[in-house]
Amino acid sequence: MTSSDDRSPRNGRRTQAERSATTQSAILEATLECLVELGYARTTTSEVVERAGVSRGAMLHHYPDKASLVAAAVAYLVDKRIAELREALERFPQGPGYIDAIVDHLWELFSSPSSQAVLEITLAARTDPELFEVYAPLARRYEEVIAQASRELFADLAPTPELFEEGRRVIFHLLQGLALADLVREDDRESKRVLAYLKQGLALVSAASSKASGSRERRKRT
Repeated sequence: MTSSDDRSPRNGRRTQAERSATTQSAILEATLECLVELGYARTTTSEVVERAGVSRGAMLHHYPDKASLVAAAVAYLVDKRIAELREALERFPQGPGYIDAIVDHLWELFSSPSSQAVLEITLAARTDPELFEVYAPLARRYEEVIAQASRELFADLAPTPELFEEGRRVIFHLLQGLALADLVREDDRESKRVLAYLKQGLALVSAASSKASGSRERRKRT
């Protein structure tokens, strides 16, 4: 008998490529789960195999060692977060509440369990040359996507492109550092205070930018 998992909408049976993709997805999701719950040092291929519900041979076929497994999990995570971020861009409100919605979503992105996995890998890569070699390009790609999304969302909030780029970097590192600090805090009161201050600051910058833009338009008309 053929199980429903072995069927596809096209011909009633899944292809080898589809089955392979399902196996890889299960392995990578289990790896991220382990990284969040156990940390990098305690994440083992045996634990991943058990959580993913696959054979050790199946995992080794796709990922022959821990470094390649973790690198693939981070690449999988980055692709997933990029897709989520792009989808969210279409849902952000305009007008009142726009800045708050953006900050809240960015904080959700930086403080999520999957981002905790990224932080765990970042710290581990500092002392693991093999992991650093595979992880560093992925980390740069992740930062570049966040930067581009920030340009799409915040570019009109700053009076000049130069000020925007500096502010974007400050916000990125602030949220990343805040997420790291939250890992050892007992509650989220401090992060809420910082985020409220960030929203107020961005609102002031936006108001100043709008005022300056209006003044420039009036000068052009006169």
